[in-house]
Formats: sequence, C-alpha cells, structure tokens
Amino acid sequence: MTPLSATRRRALGLGLAAVAAAGLAACSVGDPAPTDHFYRLNVTVPAGVSVPGPPAEGKALVQPFDAAGVLNQRALLWTENGVELQQYSYHFWAEPPAQLFQEATASALRSANVFETVVEPSYRARPDWIVRGRIRNLEVIGPSGEESAVRGARIALTMTVIDPDAERVVLDRSYEESVTVPTGTVSAAAAAIGAATEGILARFLRDLAQADLTKRNVLRRSTDRRR
Repeated sequence: MTPLSATRRRALGLGLAAVAAAGLAACSVGDPAPTDHFYRLNVTVPAGVSVPGPPAEGKALVQPFDAAGVLNQRALLWTENGVELQQYSYHFWAEPPAQLFQEATASALRSANVFETVVEPSYRARPDWIVRGRIRNLEVIGPSGEESAVRGARIALTMTVIDPDAERVVLDRSYEESVTVPTGTVSAAAAAIGAATEGILARFLRDLAQADLTKRNVLRRSTDRRR
C-alpha cells in the first residue's frame, strides 16, 4: 500500500473535521439548549378586607418567612405523590421564597390598613408588632418533571402575629390552598401559586380583623422608647 502524501493526509483531515462540524451543527439546530425561566410571585392584594376602626397602634415588622431546606431554594419544586419533592432544572423563582412571601404579606397588611406602619427587616428599632410566617408546602403537582405535565399546585403557610411588649401571641393559624392548572405548564403553575397566595392572605386578613390588636403593656413600651 502506497503511503499517503502529506497533502492528501492534510486534505483527509480537513474533510473529517468538516464532517464533524456539520454533525455538531445539525445537532445544535435540531435540539436547542433549554433556557432558564424566572417567576415572580404575582399577588393582587385582596380587596375589601380591612380591620374595622383605626389601624393598630405602632409599627409592625414583617419578617422573612421560615422555609426549611429546599423550600427556600429558588428552583420550583414538583411532586407526584406529595411525599417526594424534586426540583425543576430550568424554572426558578425570581427571589428566594422566604423573601417573596414576606414582601407579599407586607403589601397586603399595608393595603388593608391593619397597622399604623408596616416595616420590613431593614428597620432596626424595636417593633410594636411582629408578623412571622412559615412555608410548609410550596409545590407543583404532576406525574413528571416535564414542563407540560402540570396538574395543579399546593401551598401551605403558618401565619403568626405577636405583641412583643405583652409577650402574647395575637394570632397563630395555618392555611392551605390547592389549585388546578388547566393549561398544564410550569408558567401557569407559578401564576396559580400567586392566586393561591391571594386566597391565603385574604383569610389571614379576615382572621386578623377579629383578633385583639389593642396594646396591653403601654407603660413598658413607652419606657423602652425613652431609652
């Protein structure tokens, strides 16, 4: 067999490289890389829900929600059986859920005129009221992690309001909402979670309207303010 000349070897190498490049280009055209999707927790503040009479005296601090483990990671979670949670690969909340729910709750309290002032964690002075929340469930429901396989969504929160001056719990209640997602997409599920959050906040505000928001220990609070 006659050895290939240097010119023929070079031409053969270039030909193989061209074939490989064409194959890679065909693969990239036929199977585009997935893109990331980011979702806000869009919540319309419940209308027509307010505390009767004047707002409760003082400033209410709304803390970031407690969310253990994967519940506070930005990847959306899905489950088939309600026991095993798995993360979507390309679908994320715009911010950690603890922050999203804290902001939604603060907005709802302001809209309902529950307290004289609603402040967030950047407020450094002693608050007159403390609002806490815990995320217990925050999941998309479906038979698989496919983007179009969504059937519904579930959210469960525990809401607590504390009077730190009197060291008493004003309200401590758990809420849960489950919604169907007819279109079956992850985007629709994120919107459904926002709608479910609206329902929970409306119930929370109605319960808070029935709670005793009268300050019990004015002397101690006034003393603290003079320090």
